[in-house]
Amino acid sequence: MNGMIVAHNPIMCHNRSCVNPLHLREATQIENEHDKVLDGTHAMGQRNGRCKLTVENVLAIRADTRTCKIIALEYKVSEGAINDIKLRRNWAWLT
Repeated sequence: MNGMIVAHNPIMCHNRSCVNPLHLREATQIENEHDKVLDGTHAMGQRNGRCKLTVENVLAIRADTRTCKIIALEYKVSEGAINDIKLRRNWAWLT
């Protein structure tokens, strides 16, 4: 099917180089991003130690009506990072 990729089944296998057919499935890219969050392997997920924001933070930022500058000061991130979250250029997988 167009737009589908081969993805690992979430939780079952955390080895990115695994090609066991029993560990793979057909999925959309969005589904694959959600699977990575479940597995804790998403580069921007809340389980990643390099990430300053959590899923809860991002959802709150999207709902926040204050200026990006004020929100950025509160979360100690750049104004551009807030803008990218609001425009869904970052954390786009999060619905």
